[in-house]
Amino acid sequence: VTGHPPVLPYYATGFFQSKNRYINQSEIIDIANGYYSRNIPLSVIVIDYMHWINYGDWSFNPACWHNPSAMVSNLKESGTEVMVSLWPLVSPQSFNFPQMQKQKFLIHNKNGVPIEWNFGAYMYDSFNPGAREFLWQALKKGYYSHGIKTFWLDADEPQRFNTPDQSGQMYYYEGQDSQVGMAYPLYHQRAVYDGLISEHETEFLTLSRSAWAGSQRYHGAVWSGDIDSSYQSLYTQIRAAQNMALSGIYWWTTDIGGYIGANILDPMWQELVVRWFQFGAFCPLFRIHGYRTPLPPNNPTCGSSGGRNEVWEFGARAEVAITEMINLREQLRGYIMDMMRIANQTGEPVLKPLLYYYYHDAVVAAGGNAIEGQFLFGQDWLVSPVTTYGAREWMVYLPVLKDEPGRVWMDWYGKVKYNGGT
Repeated sequence: VTGHPPVLPYYATGFFQSKNRYINQSEIIDIANGYYSRNIPLSVIVIDYMHWINYGDWSFNPACWHNPSAMVSNLKESGTEVMVSLWPLVSPQSFNFPQMQKQKFLIHNKNGVPIEWNFGAYMYDSFNPGAREFLWQALKKGYYSHGIKTFWLDADEPQRFNTPDQSGQMYYYEGQDSQVGMAYPLYHQRAVYDGLISEHETEFLTLSRSAWAGSQRYHGAVWSGDIDSSYQSLYTQIRAAQNMALSGIYWWTTDIGGYIGANILDPMWQELVVRWFQFGAFCPLFRIHGYRTPLPPNNPTCGSSGGRNEVWEFGARAEVAITEMINLREQLRGYIMDMMRIANQTGEPVLKPLLYYYYHDAVVAAGGNAIEGQFLFGQDWLVSPVTTYGAREWMVYLPVLKDEPGRVWMDWYGKVKYNGGT
């Protein structure tokens, strides 16, 4: 039904820097230079939503992004790719709206009248081949022409809020929402995939908040959405990552630090973000994102932004610990590529529950919160993130290494060796 995933592009094995949101070109360049000057590896930097004038423009606001081509080129020369967010909404004020309405490229009711979605805008119909091609041509002009090939497909459930429930009343090119609606993100991912393939690109990914069986065929990665900044949420992500892998979606990530509810000056959150980095470094994609406080002043031209979200903004102790994890991830990139090739060839997930290998171990088979809070990363790493504030000791279960004579577990930091079953 789903097939094996493609091999993850090498650039996507490194660290992604993101926040809600960087508001203009100079800010992106300043943040990237902050990483370079501190010798902290930076593989991808993300331009979040509202970098446009209207939903559905699928292009940069030139008042805030005066030379995207030069920006992308300079970042690539420093080893950093640019990821850009796009939403499937189309505002009546967008220059693309009249043609999309005329061509019936919008989700509509049974009478063919487009249905208003969020923010007074409408949703393009990803099931319609013509709409997908229209979207790609807009993306090609607005982003790909500047050297951007990595797209963040946000709000592609498609997201609906603060509007009346119209379930059962929405119609797509392929049928009624109750029949086909859940596959919307799959076809949205296909729009970008088909476009990039037509440009002879082979190494790329899209990042979506939703997916469907087969999304990996279209190079689709998934993140777990706008989650709370809490230790409970961190623990939940560990379980979610394992379940996602067993569902056939191997390219997965989470908002390191959580998305909402974080004050970067709070000592508890500063410890939480360190713990989250210790988990995130062993996820298929390694990405920080979130809406932070305290908030900066609004920019009168380019709009509002969340608080700072760079690793040197969370206090000196956190910066040292986080930088250590980013550097460890950098060391692991060759290993990750090896595991991604195995996933491509055999279908074995990169991140997986202990049960995947150690089903014969009675403790592992019994499960429970402790066991489900641990996971395997590739074939060699067992990871047990700390998910309790203030913890300075942590119990870890090391499974029995059946039929593996001479093999033992070794603590990465202390290099102490342990037998399995302890």
